[in-house]
Amino acid sequence: KKLFSQAIEKDPSMNEYVRNRLLILTQKAQSNDISFFELLVWLNIQNQDWEAGYIQTKALDKRLNDNGTKMLNFGQICIDNNNYEVAYKCYQYLLNKTPKSPSYNKAELALISTYYQDFMSQPEYSNEKANELEKGLDTIIAKNGKNDNTASLIIKQAHLKAFFLNKAQQAKGILESGIKTGFTPRLTAMCKMELADIMMFVDDPWEGMLLLGQVEKAFKTDTIGQEAKYRLCRLAYYKGEFEMARSQLDILKSATSKLIANDALELSLRITDNLNFDTTGAELRIFARADLLLYQNQTDKALITFDSVAKLNGQSTLIADVNYKKAEIYYKKRKYAEAAAFLQDIVENYKTCILADNALYKLAEIYHYKLNDKDKAALLYQKLIMDYSASLFVTQSRKRYRQLTEKIEN
Repeated sequence: KKLFSQAIEKDPSMNEYVRNRLLILTQKAQSNDISFFELLVWLNIQNQDWEAGYIQTKALDKRLNDNGTKMLNFGQICIDNNNYEVAYKCYQYLLNKTPKSPSYNKAELALISTYYQDFMSQPEYSNEKANELEKGLDTIIAKNGKNDNTASLIIKQAHLKAFFLNKAQQAKGILESGIKTGFTPRLTAMCKMELADIMMFVDDPWEGMLLLGQVEKAFKTDTIGQEAKYRLCRLAYYKGEFEMARSQLDILKSATSKLIANDALELSLRITDNLNFDTTGAELRIFARADLLLYQNQTDKALITFDSVAKLNGQSTLIADVNYKKAEIYYKKRKYAEAAAFLQDIVENYKTCILADNALYKLAEIYHYKLNDKDKAALLYQKLIMDYSASLFVTQSRKRYRQLTEKIEN
């Protein structure tokens, strides 16, 4: 795999050669030899050719009769890469085999989880789809009961009811019941963090702070404890307690999770830069209020409130942050050109801002997947690779740039 990666990176035309050779070798392989099948699946994953990967994984499953383990794993990789269509095929294939298969129950749980993640990834949602998903989650959880295997689905069920179906009290009851069920300590902590988020959603932060404090104390050296600490900081920020939030965020900058560390750094810099510019924190309080409205799915109110920040002072240090949030809102409204315009402003005028690489990556994604301008997307991915070499998005940008330029050349 290492040698293939090096050869293909040096000469992209090697990709097709390697693929064709592996196809021939799988046809010649002995019945107990699966190495060429596994290499072919791996190559398809590198190329993000999910349909071909599914076909080869299915062939591998039939050859091994391994109770669907490899198909379950491939389905999860598809989900991690936001390809829900092929993930559905993976799980449906396992469900079609036989209800007596050891993988049947896992595939059933994975399928409804995929529906949930697909739903959550959409810029907008319909009440009809939310109700269908609610029914599916309710049915699967009732069938399988409350246990460690269904705990993650119970959390998803509560989140859907609270944030999308206006059933916050019902969601609260589901999570409180889940916490009493006796899940593993980690799963119980995840239930508590979701319950804390719902408390914040309904403007009842005090119970949320208590729950997050319990998780942080129980998992001090674990990423889940760091996540709880970050959410406590975010809650303090929403409440306008900026100094308290900043002092704790500075500790999280060295978190073991890069994502948590990056989020902590981003929020800390937003607070620091603005308070240096405006010691009263008046603009930041308005921005934080808008941020909370956005968190509570009140997008129209959030948009009006974000606009008021720019009107207060056109030179505000928060203009880049405002544009980034407005881009998120317009993206949810499927107004991709408007979202791109706000991101473009950040890319051009706020190049040293901590959000610059985030904005550039999201702008590239919009041109890639929504505006169907592959040439422009390739240039933006290349710019990110060249100008922001330390960005978390470099690895993914490099893959997408290589795929796009190969297709353009062909």
